[in-house]
Amino acid sequence: MTNLNREVLKLHKQGYSFNQIAQELDISKSKAYRIVNDSLDDPLNENQLKQPVSDAFQSVPERFSNERKSGNKSEDDLKLRLKLRKIELEHEAEMRRLELEESDRIRKSEAVNQALSDENWMLKNELDDISSEIEKLKEITLEQKKDLELQKEMKYLQENAEDGLESEDENEPFEINFGSSNCRQHIKR
Repeated sequence: MTNLNREVLKLHKQGYSFNQIAQELDISKSKAYRIVNDSLDDPLNENQLKQPVSDAFQSVPERFSNERKSGNKSEDDLKLRLKLRKIELEHEAEMRRLELEESDRIRKSEAVNQALSDENWMLKNELDDISSEIEKLKEITLEQKKDLELQKEMKYLQENAEDGLESEDENEPFEINFGSSNCRQHIKR
């Protein structure tokens, strides 16, 4: 940083306007502005890093009071500029707060969606397992039903055989109708 830059920044910090700095150091107003602006944009500017937003707001009245003394701005204009700067700073703080809330909400929403997706996957697997078990039980039930029908038919045949169902020929088969199935059986006495 050159001596000229230091002097410009020093005068600016004391509240001098760019016109006043330019007259004091015999440089152009735009050069004074560029030096101040470049120093504010410098991320390594220690003063800027150490200065919290509230301190930056506090330095605004000092700058404006020097301008008011020099007669460059009216008092009402200065008050309006101060109010505007205050509103701008409050707006920036509110926007930062809203951004943080939004990112937090998005992060929570993604976590909930992931949990729901995992739960959905687990329930689908359980449903598949249950469906498979139901199919197995249906097969077993059909087999048991067929076995039960067969046992009933056999019991009926045995009872009728014991009651002495007579056939014209003992060795000739006879036919008994059980609903949908026909059974031909040789009954020997």
